[in-house]
Amino acid sequence: MELQVRPIDHSPFPIGGILIQGSSVKHWIMELQAMGLSLSVIKVYPIPSTKANTIWGCLVEGAIEKRKLEIGRNRYCQIAGHLLYIPERCSLFPKLSAGELEKLLNGRKHIMHPEFGLVELQESINWIDVLQLPDERPFTIRKPINSLFIPRQIRTFQVKPQSPEAALEALEAQHFPKPETFQDKPLNLLEKGKLSFYKLLFTKGTAEGSSSGDTGRTSLLSRFEGAGRLFSKMSAKWVDGLQQDFEELERRNQNTWIA
Repeated sequence: MELQVRPIDHSPFPIGGILIQGSSVKHWIMELQAMGLSLSVIKVYPIPSTKANTIWGCLVEGAIEKRKLEIGRNRYCQIAGHLLYIPERCSLFPKLSAGELEKLLNGRKHIMHPEFGLVELQESINWIDVLQLPDERPFTIRKPINSLFIPRQIRTFQVKPQSPEAALEALEAQHFPKPETFQDKPLNLLEKGKLSFYKLLFTKGTAEGSSSGDTGRTSLLSRFEGAGRLFSKMSAKWVDGLQQDFEELERRNQNTWIA
């Protein structure tokens, strides 16, 4: 009678391994790392495919606890009689005892699967022959400088008072800065026009024995002033304001020519 694997709704044998499908050893290692399995505590057996010179995948054998692993797309395997691995949720037909399986398989480990049949697990992968370690690179250890000591507890501290003279100097420098000197800007077109008009109303002469010029009023301004007082009662403060504006424009104009 032919030995068969038939699907059922439970697993009658204990879980003993994990099947990883794929022909690349790199893919196997990535899956093992994703599952958190160390290469030092497991054995990995390559499984041939039904096609010649091709690999179907591998069987991972070790102390595997189903509740603690996230295997992703991989599949669990049961172990029957410590010798035969079969897929999860499958049973053997006909049913065989452990002694019958050992006699049938000659005491050697096998795996039986519907996709590739019955395969003997001959030799596990020797990772030393498969993996290539990178070349060692020389390195230099740089020791950092000693950091500042930070005490865990502060028992005492001292505050040094500042002298009154230093406090006054700091207060004066902070709240009473030195005044900045603003340079007079050149007259613009409007101010030049006003200055030309003011020169019709005021005259700039130099008084005897004085270093600064005195401002006089022309006859035209006197006429305007008399007419303003007659018709509109013009105040003398208005004329004084014009005179101050004329003197300021004249001073700025002279400073511009000197600069």
